[in-house]
Amino acid sequence: MPSKVPLHIEDVIEPAPIKSVSLAKAFPQIAQMWDHKQNCGFAPDDFSYGSSVRAWFKCPKGRDHIFQKAISSITRAARFESAFSGCGFCKGDRASITNNLEKHYPKIAKEWMLRKNGIKPDQVSWGSNKMVWWKCPKGHEYEASVVNRTSNQSGCFKCNRGSPTDLRKYPKVLREFDFKRNKKVDPHALPVGQKVYWVCRKNKEHKWRSGFYRTKNQRCPYCTNKLGSKENNLAVSHSKLAKQWHPQKNKGKKATDFVSGSSFRAWWKCKKGPDHEWQATISDRVRSETGCPFCSFRKTSCTNVITAIAPKVAREWHPTKNGKIKPNQVRAHSRTNYWWLCAKCLHEYKAQAYSRTVRKTGCKNCSYKIGIQKMLKARGIKRKKKDIKLQPGKQ
Repeated sequence: MPSKVPLHIEDVIEPAPIKSVSLAKAFPQIAQMWDHKQNCGFAPDDFSYGSSVRAWFKCPKGRDHIFQKAISSITRAARFESAFSGCGFCKGDRASITNNLEKHYPKIAKEWMLRKNGIKPDQVSWGSNKMVWWKCPKGHEYEASVVNRTSNQSGCFKCNRGSPTDLRKYPKVLREFDFKRNKKVDPHALPVGQKVYWVCRKNKEHKWRSGFYRTKNQRCPYCTNKLGSKENNLAVSHSKLAKQWHPQKNKGKKATDFVSGSSFRAWWKCKKGPDHEWQATISDRVRSETGCPFCSFRKTSCTNVITAIAPKVAREWHPTKNGKIKPNQVRAHSRTNYWWLCAKCLHEYKAQAYSRTVRKTGCKNCSYKIGIQKMLKARGIKRKKKDIKLQPGKQ
């Protein structure tokens, strides 16, 4: 039986009936992290603590500690984690102003190679598994994961090579040593960390380049589903998803280079809109079966704003009472209240964009007059709509 796919709160029309206990009652500490601005007008007492809905939360320990997570996931962590924070930024999983490499490890951040990495050290978490480039004080350039440098306190491989490795002591590894492409490398005196070519003993098409470390269990990255191969890659296992792979923004990498469980944060492009471009990890898209965030109204696009979905409604957008916000900047499914100006009676009123575009609600004054007119007609009384006066409280 397939697992239940988490529903984004932006897609919720009406919350499911609470069968157990609400989030607000069961976990008040999590309810305090509820982001009321981004949760479409819903409150923590609208959902049970086991709901699979992905809601927005805001941690008080950092102004940029804002994240979206399934309610059941964050409550499960609260029950079983001894040092629970619930916030991925505080845990070191995600980068923020208060949690990044430059802030926590300034000495290591000085060796960061901005030119090769394309991002700054304050844009990555100190606990990230991302492989990046470093330059030691002696000028040696090398690749290593951020967490390997911070948690494992590793340094420059060239400065800390130690004694060479004789691969004859590792017969299984020696069988995968590519003698054809490593003509100038002696496998009997292999420098620690030096990148060399390997070929899988099980599949000769599996070729890769990496260093050998005596402390690690060397295995073929294709057989262990770390790299994509001809028989196992994203295009093979998830062909529909691979079609949304961005052709330009992934630095020359293709969908065939990765497997479905990869943590690579790729760029995607949906053909249904010129601005439907976004970033998401491959594993998240596969596991959660998330589609285009613009088509599902989770992100604003020129194709899902009020002017595109309901142009007649857009013409009733109040010209002055919504500040600098325009109808071409607001999603048609937004549950935020905005000001409207009735085209028929010039009545000013507030209503959700969702109510106006999806539920087709309009001016209450006009609705009241139409209702009275229908009632009078049913009773055989003829009166024009313009002659019907509103009762007190209907303005």
